[in-house]
Amino acid sequence: MPLGVLNNISAVYAENNLNQTQASLQNVLTQLSSGSRINSGADDPAGLSIANGLAANAAALTQSSSNASEGAGFLQVADGALSQVTSLLTSAVSLATEAGGGTLSGSQLNAADQEYQDILTQIGTIGQTTEYNGIKVFTASQAGTASNVDFEGNAVVANHYASVSSQVVTQGDAGSITAGDTLAGNVVITSTGGKAEGSQTINLADYQGLASSSAAQVTATLAQLSKAVTAGLGATTGSTYMAALSAQGVLSITTSSETAAPANVTFSTAAATSTITSSVLPTNGAALSGTLDVLSTIPGVNGGAAQTLGINLGAAAYVGLDGPAGSAAQTAALANLNTALNATSANGGFAHATGSTYAATITAGGALQITTTQPPVAQGQPTNVAFTSPSLGVFKSTQALGAGNLLTGDLNITSAHGTAGATASIDLSAAKYDGLTGSGSALTTAETALGTALGTALAASGNTYTVTEDGTGHLVITSSETVDTETLADNSSTVQQATAASGETLATTGSNVTTAVGEALAAGAGSDVTETTATTGIVNIYTSDGTTDGSQNYSVTVGALTDGSVGTSTTSSPAQTTNVAVSENGQTGVGGILAGAGAGTSLTGTNLTSQAAAEAALQTVGDAINAVAYQRGQVGANINELTAASNIASSQMTNITAAQNTISATDYAAATSNMSKYEILTQTGISALAQANSTQQMVTKLLQQ
Repeated sequence: MPLGVLNNISAVYAENNLNQTQASLQNVLTQLSSGSRINSGADDPAGLSIANGLAANAAALTQSSSNASEGAGFLQVADGALSQVTSLLTSAVSLATEAGGGTLSGSQLNAADQEYQDILTQIGTIGQTTEYNGIKVFTASQAGTASNVDFEGNAVVANHYASVSSQVVTQGDAGSITAGDTLAGNVVITSTGGKAEGSQTINLADYQGLASSSAAQVTATLAQLSKAVTAGLGATTGSTYMAALSAQGVLSITTSSETAAPANVTFSTAAATSTITSSVLPTNGAALSGTLDVLSTIPGVNGGAAQTLGINLGAAAYVGLDGPAGSAAQTAALANLNTALNATSANGGFAHATGSTYAATITAGGALQITTTQPPVAQGQPTNVAFTSPSLGVFKSTQALGAGNLLTGDLNITSAHGTAGATASIDLSAAKYDGLTGSGSALTTAETALGTALGTALAASGNTYTVTEDGTGHLVITSSETVDTETLADNSSTVQQATAASGETLATTGSNVTTAVGEALAAGAGSDVTETTATTGIVNIYTSDGTTDGSQNYSVTVGALTDGSVGTSTTSSPAQTTNVAVSENGQTGVGGILAGAGAGTSLTGTNLTSQAAAEAALQTVGDAINAVAYQRGQVGANINELTAASNIASSQMTNITAAQNTISATDYAAATSNMSKYEILTQTGISALAQANSTQQMVTKLLQQ
């Protein structure tokens, strides 16, 4: 390698290696000081992603273990309370046994009964006051907040009128009919437009099965409601009715009455009118169909060409045009019709093509009316416009052209130029000459167009022509050659001017709108239906590993504890209320979790006032002790289930933490070895860099003399 001073390549190599060694040493020192192998995304992008995900899983599992433990604690409180109930019932057994022995006097029986009744009161007190973290442990089903169920009618379904559909009137699901709700109040169903008008009042409390959790019960109740409406209202209207309940809890009652034969809806316009008016639309259940064609003509706009808009009045957007005056459905349909008429889109918008705006309304008489904002004005009587040549090369109208007037007829002009001659005939009714009676740019454009047309028609003259307005409304044509050689003359022109028609004329063409009348149902005055959502004392225990698939929701409930329901019966029917249950993700009995049994033993009415009563009470108290024992067994099993869930979450958290540690923790043996290596490399790198820097000093020795 030649010896030079411009670049010290050895020093550059040494410096680069030293920088890399310093960066590696810095990274190792960071790992040693933090205990983590991954301290930034650059250290290990994939490992960082995995480690962070595992950390989130571990955090979720830690809390899930705590949640499950708290759920177990909730049930342990219940178990402790039931233990006290067992002690009280044991005391009640002693009292009942003593009272049933036949050796107590009447006053002694009363005293024993008083103590027995106090025991029952204490059991009820335990049920009312036992709490866990402010949450009552023993809870029966409690009624939720009552919500109104609103009804509306006149919704068209195929060829019928569906009616009286319950609608949610508050946010969320309040107002819809769901399992467990309590229905109350009346709905008054009114029928119009059918064979005869009628009404019927239905008390929905009589159809509580609509809110049953049993699909079979709901179906049976719907059939019962359909039968009742058909028997009551149908006796007057002659129709049959079908009740249905949607998956969202919306109740609807639909009439079977088909619509009557369609009748034509006619539209009328007078000459030079700005309004289209239909015949009177029926309001008792009418259903429109067919197309309304609106024809617009505006002289001077778009060359006076007619514009047509076809509106399908049978479309869903216009349902309700023929509904009750001022109804919400009619207002919405009119808004949709006005939107269609006033579309301004450049691609087919009606208002864009005509330059007008429109208003669709329903008259007081019940007719549909469409009105333009540009009503027409009648056209005046046309008058002749004469032309003369006041001087060589000049041709001028003898009458002033009125601003905005409509020109018609031909401008005929001859040019005599030496021995050559030419004749022009210009149709001034053409659209490009409309501006001759205007002003500004429109006038300039029309003058230029006429001058060009004359230059073309009189090309034989070899001249060009300028068209101007002389300031007083007269049209002036001037040749480019005005000195003694060209003569312009009128050749029987037929030009006329008249006050131009303005505004817009509306008409209909090809419209085929029809209406059909059928039965319409509605909810009449006096409808006051409410539904009350049932709620239960449920504690939700949520466990998760931070993912959807790894999440579970345990719903824990312990039934009421009163003298009317003690413990849990082992022979209760499925229809009875659940006293103890833990359900997983809304399903009881899933994954080995116990489902609760039915209602407990009732001690209400038992007493020790006689030997026979004491013997009966003894039997009942014995049943209650067995029921409490069974309930405690259920509680214990569910405590074990939640404890297992807590242990599983803890075990998963431990394993995940270990996996996270494997990925992200610093390997101190390897790190300290690397630190020693990089420290030695740093020292050797510094020495090498110093040596490389001193090499160039040898050049100076060569320069010494």
